[in-house]
Amino acid sequence: SSHAPTSLRTTMLEAKILTESAAVGSYLGTLSFFLVITFFAVYLNKSLYTGDVEKRTETYVAARNTQGSLAIALSFFASGAGAWVLFTVPEAAILGGPVAIIGYTVSCLVPVAIFGCVGPYMRRNLPQACTFFEYIQARYGTVVNVYCTLVSLFYMLLYLSAEFTSIGACVTSLSELTSPLGPVIATSIVTLLYTSVGGLPVSLFTDKVQGAGILVFTVLVCVAAFGFYEMPTATDDKTIIANWEI
Repeated sequence: SSHAPTSLRTTMLEAKILTESAAVGSYLGTLSFFLVITFFAVYLNKSLYTGDVEKRTETYVAARNTQGSLAIALSFFASGAGAWVLFTVPEAAILGGPVAIIGYTVSCLVPVAIFGCVGPYMRRNLPQACTFFEYIQARYGTVVNVYCTLVSLFYMLLYLSAEFTSIGACVTSLSELTSPLGPVIATSIVTLLYTSVGGLPVSLFTDKVQGAGILVFTVLVCVAAFGFYEMPTATDDKTIIANWEI
């Protein structure tokens, strides 16, 4: 009605809570999809895993000279835009406004841009490439290499803990599931399984699929947010209003 109050004319997004069985089916179906396409990718690219033991090991661990620019770009994008963006960025947007969003965007894009500038120079001068730990070993020796490995393992522990916590929180927030252990354990097993079979090339392949999916998801979320949801300034919180009216 044209005489309806403004508050009634504003369409609000509403989370549709999945039933427990629907949630289990959703995450198991998604994981099964990734498992099938990764095994299919290994079969189609089985030539990468042929040759002598040294070549097969090199491909499995480092995937040296096996990926193009698009694959590497999507891998960096998918690795940087993990499950954390579903929680951290919205919270930063509410508390810090557009400045916080710009800060997160710049921090995610600048390292990739730097890599895009430095990468071709490194490739020209080091055609056989060199991993981080190979450089550390050659430049500083075994002791420093072990130290850097331990630091990297600690970092990965924190990173995976955050990722799996976000995965479990996503499923429990949008469904009637009360425990996040199911999706966390299932994701861990499937990821370990396809990575054990195909190594780094398969991990990079899943990054490409994930990167393309994130791009599509981002477009859909933007359409939904700008088309149906009101801006944060509609709140009565003066701090939030001040952040978004700079």
